[in-house]
Amino acid sequence: MLTRNSVKTPLGLLTVALLMAAGASASTLQLTDRQMVDASDLVIVGECLEMKSEWVGRNLMTRYTFKVDEVWAGQAAGLVEVVVPGGADANRKFPVATVWPGAPIFSPNERALLMLDQLPLLYEGAYSVVGFNQGRFTVAIGPLTAAKSSASTSGPALQRRESAELDRLHARFDQLIATKGDR
Repeated sequence: MLTRNSVKTPLGLLTVALLMAAGASASTLQLTDRQMVDASDLVIVGECLEMKSEWVGRNLMTRYTFKVDEVWAGQAAGLVEVVVPGGADANRKFPVATVWPGAPIFSPNERALLMLDQLPLLYEGAYSVVGFNQGRFTVAIGPLTAAKSSASTSGPALQRRESAELDRLHARFDQLIATKGDR
């Protein structure tokens, strides 16, 4: 039990700091759809082609390369780089991995709607996901995306599922994206 006198000791101060940090990390800021759209420099539908973790100082970061299928807002070339904190480095004597709560981790061949914010300086030309996982809407993962172009009988059903999800996302965000510049 913490008392007023125990908080004055170094151990007491450390305990209070740890409790405050735990409370702060447990809470999350929930963005509205409007806030996500307003914070986005680019809104795309794309497929994750590649991921590569790298050290930036003492921080492990992961770069994802997305092939742009559709641009809903902003301007993008054929490929977009998305940088996310965390990743894995298996090339060390003792492999290291870091995870940031709420940070997206994409799968190869994942197709998603992404609300992206341009990163400055070190990552010029790259983007971060607005609101971490809040600005990521998975449309299909892995074999689903690959299967849509195959001759298998499940291909059309998978295409319909992806199409229905994109239609749902269009209905959710089209009006906000259309009025983004008016605010």
